[in-house]
Amino acid sequence: MTVAVAHQGTNDSDHVLLEAVREAHARGESLAVIHVRAAVDDDLEAAVAGGVADAVGRVTAKAGLPAVSYELRVAAGTAEDLAGAVLDEADAVKASLLVIGARHRSPKPRPLSSATTGYGFRRRSGPAPT
Repeated sequence: MTVAVAHQGTNDSDHVLLEAVREAHARGESLAVIHVRAAVDDDLEAAVAGGVADAVGRVTAKAGLPAVSYELRVAAGTAEDLAGAVLDEADAVKASLLVIGARHRSPKPRPLSSATTGYGFRRRSGPAPT
């Protein structure tokens, strides 16, 4: 099985990646890093691959964990169907868990839930990213 994580490729998303790395280690599973862009080509994939390699190494070292095996999944998707693109990639790798981050802009529940996706969700304690 695999732990999947939706990753934006920014330093602000390191906390989400770290949680996914911890989950992958705890479960003894590999990691699938999902990155969605409007258009995908070989140059973009190469650039994203370098950034993801750096980010996985950085958060793994910061947590004092051994290296984790991961697969990069770069998918095309629009802002209107970002969730659909992420869920399609999570399904493709048969993810046991999908780790996502959210900006805490309002206390209202979001439409993405475990009842509609089949994935379990846990609230992460700690400060919200800035």
